Amino acid sequence: MNNTKILCTVGPASIAEKVIRDMYDSGMNACRINLSYGNFEQYSTIIANIRKIGDIPIILDTAGPELRVLNNDAKFEKGDVLDIDVSANISHVLTKGMTLLINDGANSAKVTDVNKKKIKILMENNGILVKNRKLVVKGVNFNLPLLSEKDVEGLNFAVKKDIDFVAVSFTNSADDIKTVRDKLKNSGVKILAKIESKLGVDNFEEILKTCDGVMVARGDLGVEIASERIPLIQKMIIRKCNNAGKPVIVATQMMESMITNNTPTRAETSDVANAVIDGADTVMLSGETSIGRHPALVVKAMRKICRLVEESRITSFDIVKNMHNLITLNAFKIAEELNGKIICLTRSGYTARMISRFSKANDIIAVTENDNVKRQLMISYGVSPLMHNIGDDNDKVIRITRHCLNNKIIKKDDVIVFVAGLFLKNTTNTIIVYKAGELVA
Repeated sequence: MNNTKILCTVGPASIAEKVIRDMYDSGMNACRINLSYGNFEQYSTIIANIRKIGDIPIILDTAGPELRVLNNDAKFEKGDVLDIDVSANISHVLTKGMTLLINDGANSAKVTDVNKKKIKILMENNGILVKNRKLVVKGVNFNLPLLSEKDVEGLNFAVKKDIDFVAVSFTNSADDIKTVRDKLKNSGVKILAKIESKLGVDNFEEILKTCDGVMVARGDLGVEIASERIPLIQKMIIRKCNNAGKPVIVATQMMESMITNNTPTRAETSDVANAVIDGADTVMLSGETSIGRHPALVVKAMRKICRLVEESRITSFDIVKNMHNLITLNAFKIAEELNGKIICLTRSGYTARMISRFSKANDIIAVTENDNVKRQLMISYGVSPLMHNIGDDNDKVIRITRHCLNNKIIKKDDVIVFVAGLFLKNTTNTIIVYKAGELVA
């Protein structure tokens, strides 16, 4: 079982079924589709190819309130003057002399003229202007809507295609999450808040209360906030997500050199390792798998790093002392001391996630009756979801243990820590410890 989950962005380099299968076989656990690139016909092809391979969770990422380049790709050098077309009229906020940042801040340019959706810029260094890349001006809010027309269409598409998660780009407040939830209605699609602005960091505690999970989008965050502060912000977000029992994804430039190279740099290896040690549920690949030369090789390299450091994962933090928290904590402690496997019953996924936050390398078999919940649990650390009838009978412990034995999910010699709600609905109130072979003859 993969404890740390790997999320791969699917794009031109990985849209083919064979490439997705190779990534899956190399250790990929979930797929991401970025609405900033491509069209809905391509997204439908990607989804169809993913579902040919298996029951893999899919995350649809909104473009969000971003200013993007509409020109075709072009190389530039320092001193070049470029005329660029952009995705929105921002002449009311953009003025001559402002510094425009491109490619997550790697390139900069001075604005020399603005005319509605056309901007003339003087390049300050060498690079490539890539179509659909974001443009940022530090400290300037373009006052663009949270959701573009394409994003709204994307939310409807997510519901229609039974997508598991929507990631909301540039989530700045709890109201942003509520806006998206209203549009998704009662679809069952879960919402991930992408934290990639100073405002998002400032309002994080309120955002966390309303979202279903979080993505630390470090590229844009590093443009708005001094890069040396990002590691501390990342640790803070991970810790608070762990405490709340909500999945957290660390994203952007994790193995970026492997877009072209065969091996990661030492710095990239450390970056991935530290995200895992800090408590990330999932680590994400972007350009490495969407436009890179060898997507499956990147996944394999990332999986190797994750496995090596998982035993060092930091899991100690304060919890509110209530019945549910204490039962999930002690279930983990018993399993850890006895080197056992945890079987937990969960209709919503909540119990499994609450145990997952403590885990280092214990197997957590999460039994659920809901196919969406099964897939949504696949981005939570250490969780192996299992579709099976939970039922209301009091023989469920024996019945589910027998099913796991018959399907070779557990062995007779395994110590099982069974976590469930017995005699009462919608609660977790019981821990049962036994050897699988002794309970089921």
